[in-house]
Amino acid sequence: MKAGAAVVALLLVAGCSRSMPEMGRDTGPAPLPPAPAGRVSADQLPPPPPPPPPGASTNASADFNASAGNDGDATADAGGNTQVASTSSEPLSRTSMTGFYQVSASGGNCRVGLTLTQYDENYNAASMGCPGRLADVRRWSTTGNQLQLKDTSANVIATLTSSGKNRFTGQTTTGVPVELYR
Repeated sequence: MKAGAAVVALLLVAGCSRSMPEMGRDTGPAPLPPAPAGRVSADQLPPPPPPPPPGASTNASADFNASAGNDGDATADAGGNTQVASTSSEPLSRTSMTGFYQVSASGGNCRVGLTLTQYDENYNAASMGCPGRLADVRRWSTTGNQLQLKDTSANVIATLTSSGKNRFTGQTTTGVPVELYR
């Protein structure tokens, strides 16, 4: 019985100790002094590098193997550049298309990222540093063997067709030639 009374007495004494901060008294750590702010400068970024010439690759053997089975028609435009149009009617695989692409359009370069995050019937996309309407790319979808880049309202900005492994060519709705590659 003495042991039980001793435990009860200890619990009562422990309950009487002050462990709560007093009202109105700030017991938190002292605020840190502000860090000195350095000067911030703003400069123009250098222009992005030009796109590789059509058909150029850093891994020629991979491009050769990938295009060996291409059954497209080769045509030359007015500048002598060869373009290969795919005659494949196989639908594009959305999962193989995700990731970042370099974009060549209107004489400039930028990047577009395609994700599998679905938004209605489309998937989310992001453009980085793109000129003109391509700056508004926020969605993408596939229709058969075509890739469509769209704005937030799902209006088509550009339609492209596969022209080789990880390469798509087409134009914007205003007629500007566009090429995506990686």
